[in-house]
Amino acid sequence: MWTLLLMPFWLAQAPDPAMTAVGEHLRGLRGEVAVLHATVARQGDLLAGLAAALEEQRRLLLERATPESAPADPALAFLTGAPAASDSAGVARAVVFEPRVVSDQPRRHDLVNLRLRRVEAQRSATLAELELGGDQAGAPLPLDRNGALYIVEWAASEGQTFTLVLRDGLTGATAAQVKVTAAQARGAFVFVGYRLD
Repeated sequence: MWTLLLMPFWLAQAPDPAMTAVGEHLRGLRGEVAVLHATVARQGDLLAGLAAALEEQRRLLLERATPESAPADPALAFLTGAPAASDSAGVARAVVFEPRVVSDQPRRHDLVNLRLRRVEAQRSATLAELELGGDQAGAPLPLDRNGALYIVEWAASEGQTFTLVLRDGLTGATAAQVKVTAAQARGAFVFVGYRLD
């Protein structure tokens, strides 16, 4: 009879191997969950740091993109993506050294008025006004700065037909040209120029 009375106590005291295994498994799972929580917390800190670094990079890029902090260089922009030439605008896609404007008919062409301007990021400045006419073979362009973007506006007077050429004075090569006609008596040359002195 004492055996029957003490049986629940013995059962409670005796470890069940299956329950022991489940308990150990639960303890292992709790440890793994704790490790995962710590890993997630570390990754959250890393992601927050990356987000802050990306925001700082975005701010710096925006500062560099504004005209006040990084003025644009029109000559560099022109050389990297020069526009196409047209009937009235001759575009030199390469740098022009000691530029000259010449006519293909040196003794039989109209008087051509030339205005040389340097283009900067915020403004343009007129440097010279020249005439090409009579027996002149060409007019040298008085550049004031190496590596700048220049525009030569031209206007012919009488309406003869001839070709006006922007020539590289160093090599003699044609940098750009336009056809002057009675209907097309005004235009421009656009180029990046260098002088050799």
